Amino acid sequence: MAKKLSGFGGLFIFPLLHLIFGILADSVDTITFLSENMAIFGVLFMMSALYGVYVFYLMTEKRKKFINLAIIYYWIPIILSVIVLLIMLMNIEFIESVSYENMIQNIVYIGPALLWSLYLKKSKRVKNTFKK
Repeated sequence: MAKKLSGFGGLFIFPLLHLIFGILADSVDTITFLSENMAIFGVLFMMSALYGVYVFYLMTEKRKKFINLAIIYYWIPIILSVIVLLIMLMNIEFIESVSYENMIQNIVYIGPALLWSLYLKKSKRVKNTFKK
């Protein structure tokens, strides 16, 4: 009898690392924006970091809703980046901070978000791990 794939091994390590590094990046962005007196951005990234911690908790508990909430978490940086970009473009004092690198970075976020979203939806390991 073949053993069912489950647990935190195989390719599943990569979306987990993405989650952990995403939480760390959101935390650093929160501190950066707050220290630069851009509180609205700091609050947005702080909310993203807290949401990431909640998703991480669901992962450790092997809750089924982890899958959908993790997918949402992977798309949050793209949404936040667009919001930040729009706010900066609408505000004269921030418009000079917008660069092509910022815009390209936003586009680059789409690849991993799409990849891990598909993986979490299709993987047998993920389905076998998150059943609660």
